[in-house]
Amino acid sequence: MHNLASNSSHQALLNPGDALFLPAMWLRSASPTADMDVTVNLFFRGLERASSTGRDVYRNRDLAAYEKG
Repeated sequence: MHNLASNSSHQALLNPGDALFLPAMWLRSASPTADMDVTVNLFFRGLERASSTGRDVYRNRDLAAYEKG
């Protein structure tokens, strides 16, 4: 199994009007820097069918390495 702790992280400070594209299946987290914060997630239909299961509209299928234990 892959050890996530061995990977490096990246940080970005976005300003009003900025956008950030993250590839499918990338882990991410966000922290607000002001009293009010708005986050919008968009999911594109470009992923192959094997990336999701059943009627999962968000395509949140677990990665094969995780599914196989």
